[in-house]
Amino acid sequence: QSTSGGPYASVALSPAMATSITRSLAPGASYQFRVRATDGAGNPSEWAYGPQFTVGAHQETSSTIAYSGLWTQQDSASAYGGASRYAESSGATARFAFTGRGVAWAAAKGPDRGRAEVWLDGTKVATVDLYSSTAQSRVMVFTRSWATPGAHTLEVRVLGTKNAASGGTRVDIDAFVTLHSDTTAPTVSAASPQDGAREVPTGASVEATFSEAMDASTIDADTFA
Repeated sequence: QSTSGGPYASVALSPAMATSITRSLAPGASYQFRVRATDGAGNPSEWAYGPQFTVGAHQETSSTIAYSGLWTQQDSASAYGGASRYAESSGATARFAFTGRGVAWAAAKGPDRGRAEVWLDGTKVATVDLYSSTAQSRVMVFTRSWATPGAHTLEVRVLGTKNAASGGTRVDIDAFVTLHSDTTAPTVSAASPQDGAREVPTGASVEATFSEAMDASTIDADTFA
């Protein structure tokens, strides 16, 4: 795992033969992962690189969220950012416009929570039941990803209904989380020998430091032309 262009750090798998892992990533930083396999004889494959992406967190007060109906702002130490916004009546909506390749709705679940529909780009894609017998905070109650980044709209529509075991119909907007692809080209931050150096021996090695972690397979003679 490379964080914000830094060197790659090993990520332990449990068990060792696992093919996936769940990671906690901080909003505002960029990330890139690379993987390789090792056969029974100990021979490693070449590295395969995933896309670089940035995690974005949009609080319930973000200007990218348009609310309709009756919503109440409430401070809460357990909420992401210290507050959330909730509605209980049918017809209340929260519409989030964003550009990215992934999105998640973060909300609280609990014994007095209700149900809401999730609509993506004008199409209903899920009905989410926020009931839980125990209180849970900062839960990713809905996630969706795409192969390529694009402009999308996610809308939460409060239904005013509930699970039979629930004591209420409350639906929270704690935050929306997005994944954005990296579209900034890397730059060379240092080089040796320096540009314009004289009397450099034939065959001398050229070393360059880039502004972010690089896929080695993309570096060739043309990189140093």
